[in-house]
Order: sequence, then C-alpha cells, then structure tokens
Amino acid sequence: MMGVTVILVSSLLGLIWRSLRKDKVYDLSWFELYVFGLLVHAAMLICTFLLPVEVRETTQKNIWLPVMMIYPVATLLLGAMMVGRLKKDYIVNELAESEGKDKTLIEHATEGVYLLDGKGAFVLANSKAKEMYGYEDEEILKINHIDTYLPEERKKGEQRLIELNAGKELFFVRKAVRKDGSVFMMDTSARKLSNGLIQSFVRDITDKEKAERALKESEEKFSQAFKYSPEIVALSSLKGGIFLEVNEAFEKTLGYKREDTIGKSVFELKIWNDISDRNRILK
Repeated sequence: MMGVTVILVSSLLGLIWRSLRKDKVYDLSWFELYVFGLLVHAAMLICTFLLPVEVRETTQKNIWLPVMMIYPVATLLLGAMMVGRLKKDYIVNELAESEGKDKTLIEHATEGVYLLDGKGAFVLANSKAKEMYGYEDEEILKINHIDTYLPEERKKGEQRLIELNAGKELFFVRKAVRKDGSVFMMDTSARKLSNGLIQSFVRDITDKEKAERALKESEEKFSQAFKYSPEIVALSSLKGGIFLEVNEAFEKTLGYKREDTIGKSVFELKIWNDISDRNRILK
C-alpha cells in the first residue's frame, strides 16, 4: 500500500512541478532540483504512516536520515544530468531551426551570399553566388575562397581572411575567377559572425565597371576633341552666359587666357559685337 502511494504522490508532485515550469524544464537550477528532491522524499516519509503500527516507528527511525539527507542530493545529481541532456537537445533543435531559417534567407537573397570557415573554405553558398562563380551545388563546397582570386592577388586574399578572422569588417572590389577561368569584377562586403563563420555579400559589377570605363573614355575623347579643336569652342551657361570652359583656339584667336575667362560672362568680356546675335541663337 505504501509503495503504491509513494509512486502516486511522487508522480503527482512531478506533474505539478512540470506544469509550473511549462516548457522550460531545460532551465531548472540546482536549487530547484534540490527543493524538488526534498519535497518528494518528505512526502515519502509522510507515506510511512500508512505502514502497520508495529513496524512504522522502526522504519521511520531507520530511513529518515538517508531519505532527507542523501536522497535529495541523489535527486539533484540525477536531475542535473537530465537537465544537461535536455538543454543540449534544446540548443541543437534551436540551432537546426535557426540554420534552416538562415539558409532560406540566404537562398532567396537578391545578391550572392556565402559563408566561409576560418580557413576560407566554402560552407554554404546561395544560387546567386554559385552562378557568379560558375559552380554546381556541391562543387563550390570543395574549394577554398582563395582559389577564386587571381594568382597574383592571392596574398591579398589571405591578408583579408586574417583581418576578417580578427573581427574586422571589410568592403572592397576585386577581380574574381570563375570555374572556367574567366574573370569578373566583384563588389564584396564581409564580416565575421558570432559562430566564427565569415559571411560575404557579393555583386557582379562587371557591366557597371564597363559602363563607367566607357563613359570615362568618352569623356576623355570629348575633352581631347574640345581642347585641341582648331575651331573656337567654349562652354557657357544658358542663363547669364557664364564661361565654364574654353579651348586653346579660343585663347589664341580671341586673346583671352583661360584662367581669366572661366567664371566670367560674355557680357563682361564683350565677346559678342551684337549680343542680340547670341539671343537669337539661343532661341
């Protein structure tokens, strides 16, 4: 009778304790475990009053000390082991769930995103990054980030990896090498995460670089044509006729030095014999 009662009372105390803790049993403190052990074993002693009278007193005298001094400590130690396992399982589950969310976010990013370990090996890369480098799903995980540098720039890549591992956040543009050996311009921002991995966001800016280079070349050509044209050429504002630039033919033919002309108006320098001619051209 007593044995069944002890089991029922202990189970009831456990259920009550569990309901109070809700979903946080992995966070039980040693103090809580010890108090729980005291309560359970105090209930066990109370249950001894269900024993037959002739053995009750003797049993209580023999067991009260170990029940109240040793058993709660044993409960604490056993509970601590169980809590440790529960906490480990909880952390693993949380990390798995977090990793799943991170993978989803990375995969659907509009730019290339990848993770490197401390040595520069690829750990994870989204479709955009793999497309940039020209690798299939698992191929990119077999190479090191330094392999995507030009041979003459790999020392620079290794130095960047050292700086990133030291916690420095980097923003830079570099030439990157695809699987097929072709080269493209890459804009990169990279930083070290709290888990020790290195996260990089990358964009292929080859077309942008080409456009900027073409624009610069066009500007240089225009500048050369403007400067060395045998005809008088000048740039001035529509409103006010302020000179913005003049060429060499302007200086030689009209006798005005460039530095004395820029910033002044056609009215001040009296370039036009009849200013109405200018007004007519502007119309």
